[in-house]
Amino acid sequence: MSLKRLLATGAGAIGVAAVGNHLLTRRAGPLGPPLDGTTDETDWRGFSVATTELGDPEDPDLLAIHGISAAASSHEFADVASELADDYHVIAPDLLGFGRSDRPRIGYDPAVYTGVIEAVLAECDEPTVLASSLSGAYTAAAVADHDIAELIAVCPTDRTMAVEMGGPLLRAPIVGRSVYNALVSRPSLRHFYADHGVSDPDAIDAFRLDYDWQAAHQRGARWAPAAFLEGALQPDRSLEALFDPIDAPVRLLWGADADLPPVDRGRTLADAIDAELVIFEESALLPHVERPERVVEVVTGTEPQD
Repeated sequence: MSLKRLLATGAGAIGVAAVGNHLLTRRAGPLGPPLDGTTDETDWRGFSVATTELGDPEDPDLLAIHGISAAASSHEFADVASELADDYHVIAPDLLGFGRSDRPRIGYDPAVYTGVIEAVLAECDEPTVLASSLSGAYTAAAVADHDIAELIAVCPTDRTMAVEMGGPLLRAPIVGRSVYNALVSRPSLRHFYADHGVSDPDAIDAFRLDYDWQAAHQRGARWAPAAFLEGALQPDRSLEALFDPIDAPVRLLWGADADLPPVDRGRTLADAIDAELVIFEESALLPHVERPERVVEVVTGTEPQD
């Protein structure tokens, strides 16, 4: 094949990819509310951080911070938010770069997310804070200088899964969008849930998968995941160091079947920071998805005692 023909073929393939990427974004459309509540926003350095509020504002505040993934949003708490709102005034933000929040092309790092969480914390009144996965580390750093009632961390971690050249590849025009779109296709999203997110893949229903897919195909959706893949979101301190300065009570919720990180990590952390560890059988990283009724009971203190 001549160089001229090869270049023409390559240009044609890139053109097809560009059109396909554009059509996927158009097909996703505007992202609807993640939870059944009132939507609002918080400003962080000129960027909009979308929030959803549920429950009576006169009730104690509960701040729910979702984890970090390519399809992340506060919709992660869809199975528990309304029930928690029976006892709390629930505030659930979409972190910057995710959900309905702004998705700027900036240098995402732990300081960004700690700052965003601090901005939302400033609008709460001594809240109970529920934080998931990697966001548990950012939240621990954020609450150290704030008055909170309690920190409840779900499978917190101080580790990311850096992939060599993953970040630069996702940022590449056209090709990067194509690779990203493959990573957040419905089959890929379902695979990631089954691989390490949940113990039972049937816990992920079509509505959750559809919302995740739509969230992951908003304009600018790949910038924050690109930072994750290159290791830029890795906390610079261990969980022990991050949790140690917190004066408020800390509870750890852990799925017995979790492997990233495993429940043994939860036991080690709980011993180190003198925290209560609650283990959920038949659950992995997302007990609030697989065992929502018990999570609500644990958070609200209504779990039946043996």
